[in-house]
Amino acid sequence: KPPPPAISHGRPAPRPPPADEGAGPASRERPLPTIDYGRPTKPPHGEQGRPSKPAPATGSARPAKPSRSKNARATKPPREQAPRPEGTTPPASPAPRGSRPKRGGPKKH
Repeated sequence: KPPPPAISHGRPAPRPPPADEGAGPASRERPLPTIDYGRPTKPPHGEQGRPSKPAPATGSARPAKPSRSKNARATKPPREQAPRPEGTTPPASPAPRGSRPKRGGPKKH
Protein backbone atom coordinates (compact mmCIF):
# COMPACT_ATOMS: atom_id res chain seq x y z
CA LYS A 1 0.00 0.00 0.00
CA PRO A 2 1.52 3.39 -0.95
CA PRO A 3 2.04 5.97 1.82
CA PRO A 4 -0.75 8.59 2.02
CA PRO A 5 0.07 11.82 0.18
CA ALA A 6 1.05 14.85 2.23
CA ILE A 7 -2.04 16.72 3.30
CA SER A 8 -2.40 19.50 0.75
CA HIS A 9 -4.35 22.52 1.91
CA GLY A 10 -5.91 23.34 -1.40
CA ARG A 11 -2.75 24.69 -2.97
CA PRO A 12 -0.60 22.67 -5.39
CA ALA A 13 2.80 21.51 -4.23
CA PRO A 14 5.59 23.89 -5.33
CA ARG A 15 7.34 22.22 -8.26
CA PRO A 16 11.06 22.77 -8.83
CA PRO A 17 11.74 24.90 -11.93
CA PRO A 18 12.52 22.96 -15.13
CA ALA A 19 16.24 22.24 -15.40
CA ASP A 20 16.56 23.18 -19.05
CA GLU A 21 15.19 26.56 -20.07
CA GLY A 22 17.12 29.39 -18.45
CA ALA A 23 17.33 27.92 -14.96
CA GLY A 24 21.06 27.17 -14.99
CA PRO A 25 24.01 29.60 -14.72
CA ALA A 26 23.18 30.83 -18.24
CA SER A 27 20.31 32.91 -16.86
CA ARG A 28 22.76 34.81 -14.65
CA GLU A 29 24.86 36.05 -17.55
CA ARG A 30 24.70 39.75 -16.86
CA PRO A 31 24.39 40.92 -13.26
CA LEU A 32 22.76 44.31 -12.80
CA PRO A 33 25.52 46.88 -13.19
CA THR A 34 25.85 49.31 -10.32
CA ILE A 35 25.22 52.65 -11.97
CA ASP A 36 26.74 55.63 -10.19
CA TYR A 37 24.12 58.36 -10.27
CA GLY A 38 26.29 60.88 -8.44
CA ARG A 39 23.86 61.02 -5.54
CA PRO A 40 23.74 58.06 -3.12
CA THR A 41 20.66 55.90 -3.61
CA LYS A 42 17.89 56.02 -1.03
CA PRO A 43 17.91 53.28 1.61
CA PRO A 44 15.15 50.67 1.23
CA HIS A 45 11.78 51.86 2.48
CA GLY A 46 11.89 49.67 5.58
CA GLU A 47 14.43 51.91 7.29
CA GLN A 48 12.16 54.87 7.83
CA GLY A 49 10.48 55.82 11.11
CA ARG A 50 7.74 53.23 10.61
CA PRO A 51 7.41 50.24 12.95
CA SER A 52 9.30 47.38 11.36
CA LYS A 53 6.70 45.13 9.77
CA PRO A 54 7.69 42.48 7.26
CA ALA A 55 6.94 43.79 3.79
CA PRO A 56 4.03 41.91 2.21
CA ALA A 57 5.27 39.73 -0.63
CA THR A 58 3.15 40.75 -3.58
CA GLY A 59 2.41 38.25 -6.28
CA SER A 60 4.71 35.32 -5.59
CA ALA A 61 3.46 34.23 -2.18
CA ARG A 62 -0.24 33.45 -1.85
CA PRO A 63 -1.96 35.23 1.05
CA ALA A 64 -2.68 33.08 4.07
CA LYS A 65 -6.37 33.98 4.01
CA PRO A 66 -8.19 34.26 0.71
CA SER A 67 -9.30 37.81 0.01
CA ARG A 68 -12.84 38.44 1.15
CA SER A 69 -13.95 40.21 -2.02
CA LYS A 70 -16.25 37.50 -3.34
CA ASN A 71 -17.95 36.92 0.01
CA ALA A 72 -17.93 40.31 1.65
CA ARG A 73 -19.59 39.11 4.84
CA ALA A 74 -18.00 36.34 6.83
CA THR A 75 -20.54 33.60 7.33
CA LYS A 76 -21.12 33.17 11.04
CA PRO A 77 -22.96 30.19 12.46
CA PRO A 78 -26.36 31.31 13.79
CA ARG A 79 -26.22 31.89 17.52
CA GLU A 80 -28.41 29.47 19.42
CA GLN A 81 -30.75 31.09 21.89
CA ALA A 82 -30.37 30.07 25.50
CA PRO A 83 -33.13 27.56 26.27
CA ARG A 84 -35.74 29.10 28.59
CA PRO A 85 -37.50 26.79 31.01
CA GLU A 86 -41.18 26.48 30.07
CA GLY A 87 -43.66 28.86 31.65
CA THR A 88 -41.18 31.65 32.44
CA THR A 89 -41.75 35.10 30.99
CA PRO A 90 -38.84 37.16 29.66
CA PRO A 91 -37.69 39.83 32.14
CA ALA A 92 -39.28 43.24 31.69
CA SER A 93 -37.18 45.45 29.42
CA PRO A 94 -35.30 48.16 31.38
CA ALA A 95 -36.78 50.97 29.30
CA PRO A 96 -40.40 51.08 28.18
CA ARG A 97 -40.73 50.72 24.43
CA GLY A 98 -42.28 54.14 23.87
CA SER A 99 -39.13 55.96 24.99
CA ARG A 100 -37.26 54.86 21.90
CA PRO A 101 -38.52 56.41 18.67
CA LYS A 102 -39.02 54.02 15.80
CA ARG A 103 -36.11 54.03 13.40
CA GLY A 104 -36.47 56.88 10.97
CA GLY A 105 -39.87 57.84 12.35
CA PRO A 106 -40.90 61.27 13.62
CA LYS A 107 -39.50 62.10 17.03
CA LYS A 108 -42.12 62.17 19.78
CA HIS A 109 -42.17 65.63 21.34
